[in-house]
Amino acid sequence: MRILNWNIHGARGIGPSKQAAIVEAIVAVDPDVVLLQEVPLGSGFLERLAAQGYATTEPTRHPEGLWENRRKNAAAIAARLPMIELAPPRDLRFPRLFSVARIGDLEVASCHIPNASGFNRVAKKLGLTPDIKVTHLDRALEWLNLGGRRLLAGDFNEPDYFQGGRAIGFRASRPLDRDRQRTIVDGLMNSATIDHLCRGLHERDDEPSHWIKSGPHSVRKGWFDHALANDQRTTWTATYLHELRIVRTEEGGERYSDRSPLLIVDARLEDGL
Repeated sequence: MRILNWNIHGARGIGPSKQAAIVEAIVAVDPDVVLLQEVPLGSGFLERLAAQGYATTEPTRHPEGLWENRRKNAAAIAARLPMIELAPPRDLRFPRLFSVARIGDLEVASCHIPNASGFNRVAKKLGLTPDIKVTHLDRALEWLNLGGRRLLAGDFNEPDYFQGGRAIGFRASRPLDRDRQRTIVDGLMNSATIDHLCRGLHERDDEPSHWIKSGPHSVRKGWFDHALANDQRTTWTATYLHELRIVRTEEGGERYSDRSPLLIVDARLEDGL
């Protein structure tokens, strides 16, 4: 089984030519399952994938949650294999950012753990607790620990960096969330029971999944796009496809996404279920 995870950077919308380029790239990789984040709702992107033989989940089926946000994008799953869409975890602030499906005996989830800054400003305006990031991280860890064969991939906006082979998380914006967020990130990324499939790709000199702007003229490395599995008996491999990061067209437009997609292969099931 071949699974492609990709944040397609569609929160601000994706024009038809860029949509076509991303779909063309997905078809060229030829995955059985595609886990997507920042899918612009109502743009026709999922319909483009469906035309290539992929059944897709329906993010609009789930309520948007307690908080409103002007960027209507979602996480989604597309598959050529028989797939049953499942409900996302409970008590998410934005259920549309967590898509779950069962494929054979494997449950897969595509999740987008939002960068807290923009969403928390919205929460404060509405008089709500600004804890979206730590809450979504917590639900991701809870989902992985529910049992059965589970694989979770997506854009986590974590961790800040790696040190001695361990993930070191960002400091939560609210002091009362800091210990909780540090514990959750440690449980997701540094666990003995959860397999962090791309841990070995985070060496100092390797390419990151994303370049983070740290100033007007500088960037630093970031590994925000991850795959995690709770079944360590399966031989998973993971590879970032850096060649599908943003490329400028001759007309000056952008092809692909600002994130490197992650190709995940289940060697035990590579020839089918």
